Amino acid sequence: MAILADIRPAVRANFGSLRDTKTGRIRRSDFITIFVAPAIGGCILGWLSLFPKDANSLLTIISILAGLSFALAVFVFELRLTASMKYDKGSPILGLIDRFFDSVLYSVIVGIASALVCFAATLSPSSGIVFRVVSGVAIAVSLHYLMSLLVSLNRLRKAYIEMSR
Repeated sequence: MAILADIRPAVRANFGSLRDTKTGRIRRSDFITIFVAPAIGGCILGWLSLFPKDANSLLTIISILAGLSFALAVFVFELRLTASMKYDKGSPILGLIDRFFDSVLYSVIVGIASALVCFAATLSPSSGIVFRVVSGVAIAVSLHYLMSLLVSLNRLRKAYIEMSR
């Protein structure tokens, strides 16, 4: 029996959807943009203690975006149900919608994680190594979340272009 709170299938599906269909590999530029750049940004900004003074505002923004991401996931689910009645099972349009759903679901997971880490940052002391580490992680996860949203928007654009042909 599967554990309901197990997020690994959604994470694996997202990583699978990042793979180039021709080579089967994740493009280096995508990996750097989505994962490496946010991690480096979090390390640098955390080390420099450049976390927002009003961390509650960041927490509010991330929480709102995570909620909107969840609403988008529900919308994409409904879109897939509707499109499956119109297109054949092997249709590239359904494939685009499936990859879009994988991205959106992953962004929901990262958004929740980002909100939790930002909340932890509001509870940490306002100086010292603990603050630097927690704020660096909060910044990195938040940047990764924003990149995940951008990937989702790009996939939405591709699906829209394909469906409008």
